[in-house]
Amino acid sequence: MKIDGKTGRDILTNMYGRRVFFERAKAMIEEKAAGYYILSSINVENLKFINSAYGLDSGDAVLRHIADCTVRCMAAIGGIAGRINGDAFAALFPASYADSKLLAELYLESAAPACIDEKIRLRVGRFVVNVPGASIESMYDYAKIAGDSVRGNYEKHIEYYNDFMKDELLRKHQIIYEMDRALAEGQFEPWLQPQYNHATGAMIGAEVLVRWNRNGTYISPAEFIPNVNDIDEFQKELKEGLLAKGIHSLILAPMWKDGRLIGFVGTDNPTRAVTHLVHLAALGDYLAVLLTRRDFPEQ
Repeated sequence: MKIDGKTGRDILTNMYGRRVFFERAKAMIEEKAAGYYILSSINVENLKFINSAYGLDSGDAVLRHIADCTVRCMAAIGGIAGRINGDAFAALFPASYADSKLLAELYLESAAPACIDEKIRLRVGRFVVNVPGASIESMYDYAKIAGDSVRGNYEKHIEYYNDFMKDELLRKHQIIYEMDRALAEGQFEPWLQPQYNHATGAMIGAEVLVRWNRNGTYISPAEFIPNVNDIDEFQKELKEGLLAKGIHSLILAPMWKDGRLIGFVGTDNPTRAVTHLVHLAALGDYLAVLLTRRDFPEQ
């Protein structure tokens, strides 16, 4: 993302860049009573796929389309909009328009760019500006937390921030923080579900399920098996490579023992996850060691 040094505008979309948007939004908020405005985050959920499938020029065209739609709508209702980074936009508008036809039409128009053959999905988070003294940056972060809460939810694309979301985010980060120690202390337990040959009745193998016994409480694999969209930026190349292949939810990890693949460990349809892909691979190695200590006959 390149910013014009003189105007502070994003060169690609001609929208306000992050700094100028936050400055202008802050000034507007200070002129009105608490609750007058809503600060909204807008994210393109599948931009990397669009770039891979249609090319970078088409991806840029999608961003310009969303920018044009948003700027026009905000101008009509007394709001402003800006591009924060990559696929992230922000808008500030009067709360009285929250359920207006104009904003509903904005979403529909933005999600249907003419430059590609499919609709795009936008995640929209909203924060009602009613916290005196809060920084504009933190309010945007709250809006983004709300938007991220509808990731992968195809029945809903808009969510308002509430304090529960922040608590849930902190809880997830605490789980992530504890995973390395949990692996070292053997808190992950392999549960085996037998598989049988229906014709002979013989057991031919087993599905390995993993359960995290965290201080006596079992944590669902859906909470610690990665969703590709949540992979940290330091693994950017891995993330982009997976998304380019249409892989959005990881459910398997190989189990290696002495350089030999002995199986896989996975979970059923993970919907949310940790941000460290390395934990999933480490979990596979850990379970491989446990399983090969047992006297299971090889199939």
